[in-house]
Amino acid sequence: MIKILKGAVVLLIAIAMIFSSVAIAKTIKEKKIKLSTIHEGSGKVARDAIIWDNGMEYDGICAAQYDTAVPFEAECADDFHFEVDTEVCDVHWIGGYWNGDNYSTVHWPWEIIFYNDDGTGTAPGTLYAGPFQYDYCEYCETFIEDTGDTQSGIYYEFSVYLPENILFPAYNKFWISIQGIGDFPPQSGWAYHLDPLILHEAVFRSDYFGYPDWTDWNEILPPDQKAMCFQLTQKGPSEPSVDVEKYVWDPKNQQWDDADTESTALDIPICHDATFKIAIHNNGNIELTDITIKDKMHDSLKYIAGDPEPDDYYYDEPFHYMEWYLPGPLNPCETIEIYITAHVEGPECSIDFNYVFVEANGGGNLVSDDDYAYVHAYKSSKNLNMPFFNFLQSHPNMFPIIRQLLGL
Repeated sequence: MIKILKGAVVLLIAIAMIFSSVAIAKTIKEKKIKLSTIHEGSGKVARDAIIWDNGMEYDGICAAQYDTAVPFEAECADDFHFEVDTEVCDVHWIGGYWNGDNYSTVHWPWEIIFYNDDGTGTAPGTLYAGPFQYDYCEYCETFIEDTGDTQSGIYYEFSVYLPENILFPAYNKFWISIQGIGDFPPQSGWAYHLDPLILHEAVFRSDYFGYPDWTDWNEILPPDQKAMCFQLTQKGPSEPSVDVEKYVWDPKNQQWDDADTESTALDIPICHDATFKIAIHNNGNIELTDITIKDKMHDSLKYIAGDPEPDDYYYDEPFHYMEWYLPGPLNPCETIEIYITAHVEGPECSIDFNYVFVEANGGGNLVSDDDYAYVHAYKSSKNLNMPFFNFLQSHPNMFPIIRQLLGL
C-alpha cells in the first residue's frame, strides 16, 4: 500500500512537471515579438479626393507599436511631397494586429506623426506636426480580412480626420509615422508592400530590435525594399455609403468569425446556441438617417432573442424575419452593433444561414448593403476529457520515464 501511495505521489509530481513545462514553453513562445509578418491583400479605395497615394495593396505588416508593458517601441515612417502647397485633411492606411491569441478582438488607439526630412532625403528629421492620437471611437475602421492565423493576423483599413487641415509647402519632403498603442500580446502593425516604391523606401527604428536610428527596411530584412500602405486625402463632395458585416461567434477560438460563404461555415453542434453580430458601419462622409435593418434566418436556426430586440418579428415558414428601424443619425466612421441569439435545430450536416440587408438615407440618397453568416450543424459526441492521457498518447517517449518514476 505504501509503495502504491508513493507511486501515486510521484505520478502526480510527474504530471505537474509535465504540464508546468508545457505552460512555461507556451509563455515563452507567446512572448516572442516579431519584426513583421507576410500576407498579401488589398485595402478598399478611399472615398475622399486622394492627393498622395502610396498604394493600398499589401504584402504584410511591419511592427508599429508603442508598448509600455514589455516595454518596446517599433516605429515605421515613409516619405511624401507635393508639387504645390497642399492641405491634408485626412489619412487612410492599412494596418492590423497579429501574434497573440486575442489579435482579432483588440481595437487599440493609433498615433500619427509628421516629420520634416533630415536633409538627406533618406530619413525623418525634426517634428513637423503631431503627434495626433485617436481612440477607437475617433477613427474609422473598415474590416478587410481575418486570416484566421495568429502569425498572419487581421487587416483593417483605418482613416482619421486630422484635428485641422495641415499645410505642406511645395517641394519639401515630409515623412509620416503611424503606430498602434497597446501592450503585447498581440502586436500592432502598419501594412507594407514591395511594389510600387515611391521616393525613398520606408524606414524603421526600435531600441528593442537593435535599431535606435532610422534604418532602411532593406538593411533590416534584405533584399526587399518596403513602402508603407497609406493615402493622404482632402475631403471631397458628400458621398453616402453604408457597410454591413455579419459575424457568428466561434466559442472554440473565442472570436467573431466572418463565415460569409457556405465553404467557410462555422461548425456548431445541434441543440447549442449560436450568437450572430450585425455591424452597421457608416463608411461614407455624410451622416445616415432612417436606417432599416432586415434580417432573415432559416428555421434550421430558431430565433431566441435580439439585443436590442427587433421592432418587428414574425415567422413565415421556412424563415424567421427580424426588422429594426433606427432614426439615426449614424455619423461617418460610427458603427452600430446588433446581436441575435439562435438555437441550432439542424438537421445534421445542414448549412444554415443568417442574412442581413441594410438600407439608409444619406443626404436624400438611399444606400444599402448586405451580408451572410453561415453555420454548419452537426451532432456532438460525448468524449471524455482526459488531457493527461491525451498528452501521453502524443508523447509516447514519456512512458519509460513514468515507469521508472513509479518503480514499475
